[in-house]
Order: sequence, then structure tokens, then C-alpha cells
Amino acid sequence: MTVSYRETVDQLVSYALKVHEAANSLGQRNFEYEQAVLLNQLLELPESTSDQVGDLGPRYALACWLDEIFVQDSPWSSQWNENKLESRLYGVNDRAWEFWRLAKVAESRGDEELLRTLYVCVALGFRGQLRNDPESLESWMERTKVRITRGGRSSRSMDVFDTPMSTPPLLTGEREFRRASTAAMVATLASAPVITYALVQYVLR
Repeated sequence: MTVSYRETVDQLVSYALKVHEAANSLGQRNFEYEQAVLLNQLLELPESTSDQVGDLGPRYALACWLDEIFVQDSPWSSQWNENKLESRLYGVNDRAWEFWRLAKVAESRGDEELLRTLYVCVALGFRGQLRNDPESLESWMERTKVRITRGGRSSRSMDVFDTPMSTPPLLTGEREFRRASTAAMVATLASAPVITYALVQYVLR
């Protein structure tokens, strides 16, 4: 995927977090207008990152994330639940398990761009059927973070995660740092999603 694709994802996520915060803290923003804006931003994203006809991709993942954060935690919960983006775009209401099925497909194909988008969604609140399974959730986040940051050896995030093979004792600390940073992101989200996204962006750069 191109830089333009990542910029589109970033614009959508940043805008959605601002809308979510404004709706929750200030009771401002118009539901119909804001959902229409987000829907149009979703439509700017590719349907799929593979060549297989009918495959789901980043658009579906982000639709699931938007539905979850606005249904689970916003004054628009009832309105949004009656007008879910997943249902409007795909005619289904399967995000709880379909999101995680898509994650397995992306992992098996080595689709790091899709995994990157899925990771952002989970770091910023998507849970689905893993809502009550924190161990599986944390395991997926840790495994996926390692995979997508290792995929870009020149990225700045490697300064955080790389440890020379000549110093084995540090590997334990590295693993502990990954687990701690994953847990920190999950904990921070509840009170400061914008800060959490800034952390996610740093990790994935």
C-alpha cells in the first residue's frame, strides 16, 4: 500500500477520535452529518488488500472499529446501532467474529498492511468476541506488533524494539517492554484515546 493509503487511514482515525471525544464530553456534533463524513472517508479506502474478489480489507476493519466505539461508548449508541456502517456497507452484523477471522487471514497471508490497520483498530478499542478474553487479546496485539514493526527494518519504531543478538540478556527485557507497552496502550485508551493513537503512530512509524 502507498503512503496515500496510510494517510487516508490516519485522517479517518484522527477525525473519528475527535468526533467521539466531542460527542462524549461536549454533547456536540450532528450524528447524521458526522456519520456521513466517516462513511465517505471509508469509501476512499480500498475494499481489499488482496487480488481475491470478494475479500474484505481495511475498509471493513475500520467500519467494525467505528461501529464498536460509537455503539459501546457514546451518546449516539442507539442511533448508531440502528445505522451501523458494517450493515450499510456490507449488509451484515458480524463484526464480533468476522473482524478476527479477517485477522487470521491477514496473518496467514503475511498481509502486513492489513495487519497494521487491524492493529490500529484493536489498539483504539475494538474487541469483538475477545472482549472477555484479555489474554488472547494481549497475545494477538503483542504478536502482531512485533510482526508489523519487524516488517519495516528502516522504520523509526525499530529503534524501540531492536536488540542486538550479541546481548541475549536484554531479550527478556525486550519482551517485557513489549508486553508492558501493549498493556499500557489498552489501559490508556479508556481515558485518552487521542494519546493512545499518538503512541500507536510512534510504534508503527
